[in-house]
Amino acid sequence: MKVERVRPTVATVTLHTFELAALMASARWIVEGCPGELPDDAVQQLRVILAGYDVALADGPPAGSDGR
Repeated sequence: MKVERVRPTVATVTLHTFELAALMASARWIVEGCPGELPDDAVQQLRVILAGYDVALADGPPAGSDGR
């Protein structure tokens, strides 16, 4: 995952297809009323995605910076 801050309130996020698929599946599950349990594999994929997001933010310019 790569997060680039374009402006203080705008970011560009580059994802692998599996990351996008996991996020969309989770969003669909939530929108559909969270039927049943979210599978353990899906929860683990989301943990990996969130960790990648945290790393991408930590590697980017400081919050509020315009990136220059």
